[in-house]
Amino acid sequence: MGLIPALRALDLPVQFDWMHLGIAFWIILTAQSIFVAALLCLITLPRQVVFDPLVDRYRRNPLRIVLLLLYLGILAWAQLSRVTGNPVEKFASYRRGTSGGHTVSAS
Repeated sequence: MGLIPALRALDLPVQFDWMHLGIAFWIILTAQSIFVAALLCLITLPRQVVFDPLVDRYRRNPLRIVLLLLYLGILAWAQLSRVTGNPVEKFASYRRGTSGGHTVSAS
């Protein structure tokens, strides 16, 4: 009952795009749930069930390690760009000699 006046007092939007908000909520909730389930499996299951088959699979097919590292690199890049902004644009501005609108001297 006090939600709408509180939103208006804080100059926050009162109307929401519930379709996109709901979809984003379920996608994020699903990703977080899968991560937590995998983490709990790693913690609770015995080593012979989790780690030994994983290590054997990577020993038989070493290309999987390259694909895994590529995936983790892309994931780290995406997280870095989400947290710090566009890293490509920041690198380009550094190469141009400008950083946040300020000129960087090369001395």
